[in-house]
Amino acid sequence: MTCPFGGYMITRHDTIRDTLYEQFITVVPPTRVIKEPIICRNGVASQEQVITNGEQEFRNEHANLKRGDIAVNGWWARANPAVFDVVITHTNAPSYLSLSPKKAVENAEKRKKKEYHQACLRRRMHFTPFAISVDGMLGYEANITLKKLAKMRAEKTGSPYSCIINWIRTQISFDLVRSNYNCLYGTRSGWMSNRPKAAEEGVFFDALASFINEVGQF
Repeated sequence: MTCPFGGYMITRHDTIRDTLYEQFITVVPPTRVIKEPIICRNGVASQEQVITNGEQEFRNEHANLKRGDIAVNGWWARANPAVFDVVITHTNAPSYLSLSPKKAVENAEKRKKKEYHQACLRRRMHFTPFAISVDGMLGYEANITLKKLAKMRAEKTGSPYSCIINWIRTQISFDLVRSNYNCLYGTRSGWMSNRPKAAEEGVFFDALASFINEVGQF
């Protein structure tokens, strides 16, 4: 669940982010919702140094940008962007065994707040950590976010609020189950290390295309 190899933890995070993004654009215009908004710069290089020192310095500056996961303009207050950052906590990890699951999620919220809150305020933005455990326990601010989202969607569609909120939570729960399954059983054997050499790629891709065509005939 916490193994960094294979990229499954990143995929789990991105899955929840994408689901949240899809929910937002059902209640606000898509032009008001963006992914990976810039919060602040974590590097010391200035724009003048970027121009003077060339492309390499620019890449270093770009790598030091701090970004959120989603920004929604006017979510909590009119004309003020709200930045959301997803954090998924494994509440049964050894470092959390002395804490209750609720407290572990609360700590994750506080860490995100400490990291990004002041930087967002300086840019006149609201910051909301979307904290959730691997088994679906929502943090306080994540819960408030989903309730507001469900209320807006219920008003827009005329569907009962209880049905909407249950459907959203169920979708997130299923996303977590699928992602957790990949974290537990996904391959970490380095199968891409056996990728054919450049000279063999033509034969490899010809065989792959032939196989796909044969499968498509069934």
